[in-house]
Amino acid sequence: MPLSGRDAEINKLIDDIGLSDKRDSLSGQLSGGNKRKLSVAIAVCGGSKLIILDEPSSGLDIQARRELWTLLLKYRKDRVILLTTHYMDEAEFLSHRIAILDSGKVRALGSPVFLKNAFGCGYNLKLDVNQDYSLDALDYVRGFFGNDI
Repeated sequence: MPLSGRDAEINKLIDDIGLSDKRDSLSGQLSGGNKRKLSVAIAVCGGSKLIILDEPSSGLDIQARRELWTLLLKYRKDRVILLTTHYMDEAEFLSHRIAILDSGKVRALGSPVFLKNAFGCGYNLKLDVNQDYSLDALDYVRGFFGNDI
């Protein structure tokens, strides 16, 4: 990146990632969540065309995760972002394509919509209400989800 645009990009990234108040701090003084934010900012700095992120939002609270997602959406134009995550909501929100791995093998690959249509989403719970003990379990579950189950 040309030196002339460097400072402007750094300042923009610091503001975008939400670290304006930590501008003069050393990275070792940052919290774990702020270190993750800084790592993502460094990855997108300089117009990188390929960005590889390993669980970028792990350990972040919900608000910080959403802010990070917004940043990644903003900076993904004209780039390829490859990321690993355990969060399906994160994969769905950020991805055009998702690969699901198990024991190092790709078990499913496709768009979020394709994967939902192929494998469904959510949970299925079967209770045999003819058994006395299952009525207690059914009442317990209805306490969480209402009577529509």
